[in-house]
Amino acid sequence: YSYNSDEWARNIYLEYFEKDGSLAFDRYVKGEMNGTGGRHAPQKSIRLSSRSIEGRELFKYKFFDEKEIAVFDKLVLRNGGHRPDCFPRDNLGDRICEGLKLEVPNYKLVTVFIDGEYWGIQCIKERFDDAYFQYNYNIKSENFVMVELKGTLTEGNEGDEDSYLQLVDFVSSADMNNTANYEYAATQMDLENYMDFIIAESYIGNIDFPNNNTR
Repeated sequence: YSYNSDEWARNIYLEYFEKDGSLAFDRYVKGEMNGTGGRHAPQKSIRLSSRSIEGRELFKYKFFDEKEIAVFDKLVLRNGGHRPDCFPRDNLGDRICEGLKLEVPNYKLVTVFIDGEYWGIQCIKERFDDAYFQYNYNIKSENFVMVELKGTLTEGNEGDEDSYLQLVDFVSSADMNNTANYEYAATQMDLENYMDFIIAESYIGNIDFPNNNTR
């Protein structure tokens, strides 16, 4: 369970039932471990991908009542992280951030059975990746770039991270009390979004930030 690659992924036959017991969704999906610290917990997080032995077929179902879009490439069946008390805190943190200029994932609590055996309560949650922004904001994957931590490229083509690294170098070395420097930085990034991000992480008390989970 500590490995993370396609060769360790498994094909899963997923069945999703609504509260009234009706079968709402069933098909083969690809499943693999999700997260880092939570991998060592007895209850694992599983990333569910629309790619499987049957090929790729997007998840087309309205999993989240408050969301109009019903097309997903990947979902996460999330545990509580490496500590049980992370489970409610993670979802509570998302709800607290609603109303800020931030992207907040939708989630739904579900009861999980694996091979007919009770696995516990987890939550189905959206995953932020190129497909998420494509279906939510009509941004094509070739125009999407994601970096993490100090600028490691995780989505995109080699060299796409250069503009981010140049911006980091600029704000690290330039005098940001200078109006011209500040206004230039504002043309390169969404300052309101960034400020809300820092405020939210600080208010919630996320100790796994900024040295981790920064994208």
